Amino acid sequence: MPLNELSSSPRTAGFNSVMRSLKRGEVLKIFLADDADEKLAGEVWRASLETQTPVEIAEDSVKLGRACVVSHKTAVAAILKK
Repeated sequence: MPLNELSSSPRTAGFNSVMRSLKRGEVLKIFLADDADEKLAGEVWRASLETQTPVEIAEDSVKLGRACVVSHKTAVAAILKK
């Protein structure tokens, strides 16, 4: 899985931020950590189906956070349209 896309693209990280961006139609692709909370993951999957946005699974939230160049774990992140 090419998490390196996140470090070189416009991005957003965190559930609330990703969901806001999805509602505004600004998201190209979602990255969801494999260890994300089930309820959170379910909401992300539902929103991705509604908006027809592809979802890629990241190994875990620590690696996803690092890929986003943040210093904490991240359950969900997204690449934004330019």
